[in-house]
Amino acid sequence: MDPRHLFQATYALLLLFFFSAFSTYVRMLTIQSMPIRQAKNLLASFNKVKTAPYIHADEGADYYTERDGSKLIICFQGSHGKEDWLHNFDFFAKPYKDMAATWRVHRGFLKVWKAVEDIIGEEIADPGIDTIHIIGYSHGGALAQFCHEYCMYHRPDCYIRTYAFGAPRIMFGIIPAEVKRRFRGLYIIINGLDIVPHLPFLFFGFRHVGKKIDVGMEIHPTRSHLRYREVIEAIINRE
Repeated sequence: MDPRHLFQATYALLLLFFFSAFSTYVRMLTIQSMPIRQAKNLLASFNKVKTAPYIHADEGADYYTERDGSKLIICFQGSHGKEDWLHNFDFFAKPYKDMAATWRVHRGFLKVWKAVEDIIGEEIADPGIDTIHIIGYSHGGALAQFCHEYCMYHRPDCYIRTYAFGAPRIMFGIIPAEVKRRFRGLYIIINGLDIVPHLPFLFFGFRHVGKKIDVGMEIHPTRSHLRYREVIEAIINRE
């Protein structure tokens, strides 16, 4: 091998190593500096999405809604059956709908969201609502993202916040600026190397929207997906 090529390859590997190490260090600092109050809010939301008495709808959609005065809480359940997994792997990109700004999304998750859009939309349209809190886990985190965009588009007068725990990517390709704005207030919660938030892979053209929040540094790609409660509790109990 040409010594110059060897030097270039070694240099590239060193850069990759230092970038990875720096990125890991920054994520660790972010987790350690998370306010206890924020961690408690995340834990309460995660417990809610894991224990809600879900209603089963078409296309395997499982949702739950709850009113608390002028606040509407919407939850979406994670994968728990064959039908969910079939939709999970149906990741062809499809136009969301005919709009001035064209954007494409994960076809399988869109199909599930459309099965409950009108049902949940009736509650979202209630003029007595001024706050909407959306929570999803895994497969349900994908539906939560669609629900967030729907609420931002139809109820811009409301305060809207969404926590999507271990959620997969739903957006494909270039995202118009006006569409990106509709994902403000959306938070993708990630535990270390949880594999689900990295699906579908970037090289397929999919990407996240909203803001990512790291809550753990676990390196097992599947076990970390099951340990959100534990890592958030660790943040709360760090003192």
